[in-house]
Amino acid sequence: MAEPEREPEAFTCPFCGAPFRDVIPPNTVRVKCRYCGGSILVPPHLGGLVRRCPNHPDTLTIGLCNDCGRSYCSRCLHIYEMKTQSKELRLYVCPNCLRVRQNEKAKGLIYYGAWIFLCGLLFTWFISSEISVLGTIFTFSVVLFFSTPFIAYGMYKTSHPEAKPTVYDEMEAMEALMEASVDKATLDAGKLYDKILLDYVIRYGSISGKELLNDSINYYLKRGLDRKEAILRIAKVEGYIE
Repeated sequence: MAEPEREPEAFTCPFCGAPFRDVIPPNTVRVKCRYCGGSILVPPHLGGLVRRCPNHPDTLTIGLCNDCGRSYCSRCLHIYEMKTQSKELRLYVCPNCLRVRQNEKAKGLIYYGAWIFLCGLLFTWFISSEISVLGTIFTFSVVLFFSTPFIAYGMYKTSHPEAKPTVYDEMEAMEALMEASVDKATLDAGKLYDKILLDYVIRYGSISGKELLNDSINYYLKRGLDRKEAILRIAKVEGYIE
């Protein structure tokens, strides 16, 4: 007698909360979330390795730093957003790599200010014989006026790096938002769908949020539930109803 087909176990992405239901090959220790692009460590009960955070030995890791590739817990992975020419990128970096990125950015300001100062100094030296002493002093003052803010701000950013939220902070904020906006009372399927869709749109965006919710509904439809039962199942799993 053939064994009944087992439903694939799902776990949620620690970065964006999206369910991961793809087939996980044997001996795979990390997978990529198709919604946020985060590198996720496979949970031990699904075949992944048990890894503990190097900064918090009593806490299991949830994902990898995009820069150094080491695994960390949710309190150690900082959210670092940056813009490119084509799109916005979200990276997850550990405290050390975050400091490296911030120091490089601050040094860039210092180097830019120093470049302005040197160029201005050379320009002042070349024209000093053509203008009066007062004109030379004025030109040099203008050079200082434009170069000093970059150098000073770069030095300030080096000693006062900008605080970046961690994955844990974002999860806490999301939970607070959900608790504030969700009515825990029993709702009908239509209202539940609208409420879950609204929260998904807030979390993932209008397009990805609707696709993700519909994918979850279709997941249960393929296993014999009707649409109403699928919505109620999702609402119960995610804590919208008791």
